[in-house]
Amino acid sequence: MSRVGFKKSFPVGSMDATTVFDSLYQNIKTFLTAAGYVTVVDDVADPGVYEYFYVIQAGAESDAAHDDVPSWMIGFEANAPVICLASARYDDTYSSAGIPIASSDWNGGADSEIWFAADGAAGWWWLAQMHVDAGVPSGYTLDTLTVGSTVRRYLADRQTGIVARYGLVQIDSTRRRWMPAYAIGSDGTELFYGAFGTAPLYGSPVFDLFSPLGGMSLVAFRHPGSVLPLLAAPVFPSHPVGSPVSAAMLGELEAIMQLTDGHVLGDLVVPGWIALSTGDPEATPAVALPAPDAFVTLP
Repeated sequence: MSRVGFKKSFPVGSMDATTVFDSLYQNIKTFLTAAGYVTVVDDVADPGVYEYFYVIQAGAESDAAHDDVPSWMIGFEANAPVICLASARYDDTYSSAGIPIASSDWNGGADSEIWFAADGAAGWWWLAQMHVDAGVPSGYTLDTLTVGSTVRRYLADRQTGIVARYGLVQIDSTRRRWMPAYAIGSDGTELFYGAFGTAPLYGSPVFDLFSPLGGMSLVAFRHPGSVLPLLAAPVFPSHPVGSPVSAAMLGELEAIMQLTDGHVLGDLVVPGWIALSTGDPEATPAVALPAPDAFVTLP
């Protein structure tokens, strides 16, 4: 069990169904297994067209269902646009909305690059898809970042059965949100999504993201006189106005931090973490993510 990760480039027009299946979906399966995740289900419903697999955190029973046991489902669909999806799971009943983690139509006619990292013992993984963009300082624009993250409980947190302590972080050009596998409102009503993005049932357990550096935008700037070259802050799930799960007080997300501006792709933040900065620093969040010592560059 270890941290693992890969990088893969997709030239313009190459993200067809066969390539995404062979070079992305299959490698995600391989690397999650290498990270120590335990496969619970591997369903080949329609080979190379519609498949999904379901993994659970290393050390957990394969049939475990618990607030603090991260379990994830990754799926592949060859329908246009070719897409890979992710979903957070809680036994056979609850499932968060499916989030597209990579798609053939996000590169805007430019080369795509995908980074993936995972740690089965800690229970996190993340995937970033970006495209080459000579018009921005880093040379890349982030199309989407999905982080399968657990939530660090505060010492004062004694609540159970209100919200799963793991879920999917989604950051793209329009969204900054965290989606747990399930939640239960203060009135006892169960709130959950249908599998893979079908209509929400009994409401929607979706949280905004917040950081003390950049608020809801997650875009922050250092003071010009600051002597600190790097600065990071935790990212918290934040309850939207009128949220039916406002009673759940959550700790910070464990697998993602917010950074100030001034970073370039690959900067070290603290040991074991990297900076991911793409696009226009005036508008695009710079975040820190846990990562392996080295990423395997796939051909």
